[in-house]
Amino acid sequence: MTPSKARKWYDIRWYSDEETKEDRKLIVRLDLLIVPYAVLAYWVKYLDQANLNNAYVAGLKEGLGFYGNELVQLQTFYIVGAVLGQLPFMFLFTYVPMYYLIPGMDVAWGIFTLLQFRITSFAELAAYRFLVGFFEAAFFPAVHYVLGSWYRGDEIARRGGIFYTGLSLGTLTAGLIQSAASSTLEGVHGLAGWRWMYIICAVITIPIGLFGYLVLPGTPDQPNRKVLSQQDVELAISRLHRSGHVSHEKFKWITVKKVLLTWHFWTIMLMDILFWNAGIHGSTGTFLLWIKSLGRYSASRVNELGTIAPALGIFYTLAVCFASDLLIGPAWAITVASVWNAIGLVILVIWNVPEPALWFAFSTIYAAVALSSVLHGWVNTQLRSSPAARSFTLVLINTVSQSTTIWTPLLTFKTVEAPRFPKGFAFCLASAVLLIVVVHGLNSYLKRAEYLFNPEVHEYDDLARSFIPIYAWSTAMPRILRLPVHEVRNGLSDIIATWRDILTLEARPMWGPGGITPCRIPAPRYLITQGDPASGSAIRGVCDHIMDGLLDDTSDCVPKEAAREALIATSSNPVDKSATKRTLGYWIELAKLLDKGGFNALFLADTYGGYDTYEGSLDNCIRRAAQWPVTDPTIAISAMAAVTKNLSFAITASTSFEPPFLLAKRFSTLDHFTQGRFGWNIVTSWKKAAFKAIGLENPIEHDERYRQADEYLNVLYKLWEGSWADDAINPDPENDSYADPGKIRTINHKGGFFTLNSRHIVDPSPQRTPFLFQAGTSDAGSEFAASHAEGIFVSSHSPAILRPKIARIRELAKARGRDPRSLKFFATFTPILGRTDEEAKAKYAELSRHASTIGGLVLVSGWTGIDLSRVPLDQELSASDVHEDHRISSLLEAFTATSPDVPRWTPRTVAEKAAIGGLGPVGVGSPETVAIKMEEWIREGDLDGFNIGYVTTPGSFEDVVELLIPELRRRGLYPEAQENEGETLTARERVYGKGQKGLRDDHPGSRYKYDRYPIEEDVAAGDETHQ
Repeated sequence: MTPSKARKWYDIRWYSDEETKEDRKLIVRLDLLIVPYAVLAYWVKYLDQANLNNAYVAGLKEGLGFYGNELVQLQTFYIVGAVLGQLPFMFLFTYVPMYYLIPGMDVAWGIFTLLQFRITSFAELAAYRFLVGFFEAAFFPAVHYVLGSWYRGDEIARRGGIFYTGLSLGTLTAGLIQSAASSTLEGVHGLAGWRWMYIICAVITIPIGLFGYLVLPGTPDQPNRKVLSQQDVELAISRLHRSGHVSHEKFKWITVKKVLLTWHFWTIMLMDILFWNAGIHGSTGTFLLWIKSLGRYSASRVNELGTIAPALGIFYTLAVCFASDLLIGPAWAITVASVWNAIGLVILVIWNVPEPALWFAFSTIYAAVALSSVLHGWVNTQLRSSPAARSFTLVLINTVSQSTTIWTPLLTFKTVEAPRFPKGFAFCLASAVLLIVVVHGLNSYLKRAEYLFNPEVHEYDDLARSFIPIYAWSTAMPRILRLPVHEVRNGLSDIIATWRDILTLEARPMWGPGGITPCRIPAPRYLITQGDPASGSAIRGVCDHIMDGLLDDTSDCVPKEAAREALIATSSNPVDKSATKRTLGYWIELAKLLDKGGFNALFLADTYGGYDTYEGSLDNCIRRAAQWPVTDPTIAISAMAAVTKNLSFAITASTSFEPPFLLAKRFSTLDHFTQGRFGWNIVTSWKKAAFKAIGLENPIEHDERYRQADEYLNVLYKLWEGSWADDAINPDPENDSYADPGKIRTINHKGGFFTLNSRHIVDPSPQRTPFLFQAGTSDAGSEFAASHAEGIFVSSHSPAILRPKIARIRELAKARGRDPRSLKFFATFTPILGRTDEEAKAKYAELSRHASTIGGLVLVSGWTGIDLSRVPLDQELSASDVHEDHRISSLLEAFTATSPDVPRWTPRTVAEKAAIGGLGPVGVGSPETVAIKMEEWIREGDLDGFNIGYVTTPGSFEDVVELLIPELRRRGLYPEAQENEGETLTARERVYGKGQKGLRDDHPGSRYKYDRYPIEEDVAAGDETHQ
């Protein structure tokens, strides 16, 4: 990573400061497994690639009668093979384990290197050169793919630099081997010295290839279990996911379309073409041909002197790569190497200079190749969240760029023009100069663009943002397009990770099309929309796992204010159609809109009572339509599921009002009917009116509610996870049997709050346990969330206030043995969109005209327990104003916590905030303006997604679909709509990746799975629940 300004040039650190002891041990292990093999394999690759030039000057030319342009033609056959071989191997990157693929290529090119010792004609040698090139073709991008699969962006370049020294070592030792062969093996067994060189090279190559099978760790999704344990792999994935890196994704043809339609890709392609052509004077044997032309050195001495340039190349490569990672960043590292290359080329173009000047000029030729790992390492970094895009792009830019060197040497480095090569050196010089211009042109553009980025980290500050958009479209990948350049590592990884999981909006369509990244990192973005029975709404947010949902009746949670406020703000607005929500057609059309528009999920909040704190009466709640009236959210789900394919659904349900058995039955049914596209927002309920409605005078005490909810969940896990075996249903008509009673266990639970003796009455649904949401940041709520939640709703007027709360819950989850990044956090966010900022501001003004200020105060009074009608408008609010128990602790805290944006809370401030947007932020502007604000919140709050609020329905949703989502996709922040090839993913798979239908193994509910939980321990476990 590029150091901060306080970092001295000599302060080189192999690890970053945030690495744990376990992280460092893993890094060392990976370094020892990957880097030495990569260097050895790259050494023999270039040994087998460069040996032609050494053989040519050591007698092959005379032995086979080559006196024309055969040398450059043979070099071209190699390049043709290398170009044609890259695309087939690219398709294999995400399918064949790398510890088979790379060593397999190594052994194959070693065999064809060996066969060259017996050639007798140009055609035979050309065929072998083609095959060596074919099997060497994908080696370089393959190794970079492996590096990018295990290391963060700020860790790749210097390791890539060490790896790249293999190129210079190969060229260097090819000369030394040929020199030794010419002087000691000439004529042995009737073979010329240059023929022995091919035998020696093969004898070195093939064992190294076989060695790769034993040490190469593969990739996180296809690891080599001989060298890495499951614990190692999980730790590696966790590290990468914290940087926004996706570890598993198969290549699909849509990848090609998305990459090729991005202008950033073509800019990088141009840079790579210029890079390849600025250094072709090093691969065409110009130095060796010049030394031989001096006429005063033997063949062995020519090869010995020819090692000077590649030896210096080792130094150039390490210096440039370490400087890029630790000091100056890629753009200036590329510039330094290119300038040094250009200085030598200027001398070679002039040519008529003293001989020492030519020795100096030829000593600079490997400066051109020294920047390769910087350029490709940077590309690798930006593709971290899409393995498919990463493999395709690395291979494609190499394929196209290298293919240009098929014909440029034929035109500019004709062997008959050796050693002067007037056109060749001039062409390389022009390429080097243009490379500098393109790099800094792109860098200047990026620096002028005011994109958001983490100002605390400085890395890849030049080209970083240009690639982000290319891969943003990837399913599991959040792409942060055009992020500010100076700070890439943590900022880019966090934002990318964040954006990758979910785009969420307030009516809660949650998981998005195309799947999600593995659970440990911020994955692809999901849009979650809230459509609450009191006011439909749906939207998708931007972020990691944007699953948002308004919580009507939430324990300690962040209320659904954004959405709620939308509700209360629209009753007088003629464009709002909320009144039609009591018809099934409303919900069907809403679901179809969200599904077609690319929303991930629709969250239906619920409430069990009205808000009667304001003026001590329910009248204002009813009059202002402040979450009143409310219908049952479960009824419409089956109808909506029937007309959608990708949209998931989640609802709020309380642990205080019905027995676990009944809820388990209803939710298993919904999980069946939705094909696993179902989630539950767990609340414990606090409204006095709600408890009175079921015959209880007072709500349960706050912390007691959570203890009860904890046992409630354990009972549900036993029913959902532990009652039925996977193969309990086994229809056998001949024996009049449908299910095996012996594989359906009776749950005998006796705890502090619940007693149950029953089998689960519904057979296992696709997920068994629905995807679990929760909202609450009080002490008890945080503890509960850390134990049970997979998605957590939060809300605040400032991301700085949210960040420490989120960090605390992640730490609590980690202490419970859970991956802290598997918990996804979604903040409320209300977008007011227009095609321009002016249009959006005018819309906001019109919406504000219809907003119900009293309605907002009714809700906030109910959430906090403060009767705002009794507090002077400009009096600062505090916890002492609360006159009711059992309210939402975290909400009270939120309305008394200040920030630079809200230095003090008064009823007037509350009224302004609550009218539209509630406690959460409101983004007013063009799609670009709103997207930038979302980026800020993700970066500063460590969020995974948004709970997007609507203001009018369906207008707010249509604006998101028509304006915001296309902008997010254009910027690479949200995946393109795509078919699931006939397969419906469950809600959990949308978050954690295909195949993860059930609870993760680190989730506490997984210990109740049928094959893990001994039924004889059930009673004891039930008792323990309340202890």
